[in-house]
Amino acid sequence: MHTIPRAPGVVRLIVGLTSLAILGSVMLTALGFLLLKRAIEVEILLITAVVVALVVPLLILVFFRLIFAGNREHGGRRLAIKELWSQAFNCRYLLQQAEITLVQAKRGSTTFSLLLLEIDNLKEIKEIYGFSAAERVLQALAQAGLEIVRSSDVIARCSDEKFMMFLPETGTEEALIIAHRIRHVLSQVPVIIGNTLISFTVSIGVAAYDENTVTIDRLLRRVGQALYNAKQHGSNRVEVG
Repeated sequence: MHTIPRAPGVVRLIVGLTSLAILGSVMLTALGFLLLKRAIEVEILLITAVVVALVVPLLILVFFRLIFAGNREHGGRRLAIKELWSQAFNCRYLLQQAEITLVQAKRGSTTFSLLLLEIDNLKEIKEIYGFSAAERVLQALAQAGLEIVRSSDVIARCSDEKFMMFLPETGTEEALIIAHRIRHVLSQVPVIIGNTLISFTVSIGVAAYDENTVTIDRLLRRVGQALYNAKQHGSNRVEVG
């Protein structure tokens, strides 16, 4: 069962408004006794005053419940699309943004690129140093992406081992610059687990919108193939699809 948070300001506000409603009903009743003479009119006035004193607090309570319910729902949506530990969005949100931009790109008003990133030898890192170390490495990847990208870009975790980046208003050349920057930063920053430094590298596939990009699925196949090529050609590199 949902309850209204016990915020002191909210409680005081509800109590204050309720008190005003009761005070108003009392004043209305007193005024009625002074102005009205017939008993039936006084009875009606008393009933009205009681109804006001009871209904107004209930309306106030319902109002605040609706407000807080809306806040909880909004917060839940934020949590649903973003991981707390990495601050990366989920893949569904990224693809929704890409679909919207694809429509605009087909009209010739914009362009965009996708990056697909995967830590090299993550399985070996997990086997040697443990699951928590592998998660720390993935977190470092997400953090590097967040520090380099612009506020309009989206980074998302699309599987246990892969992250994707959506770069609006970004062609192939600029996407390559961003990809190489991320690869370089990660190769220079080891993760520290206890007294152990874990160095790691990342392979990145790049694919930019072009006239043959009919669907997002086609662009996903291209960026996936680019990442595959990067892994096959020795890892720790960037390839374009």
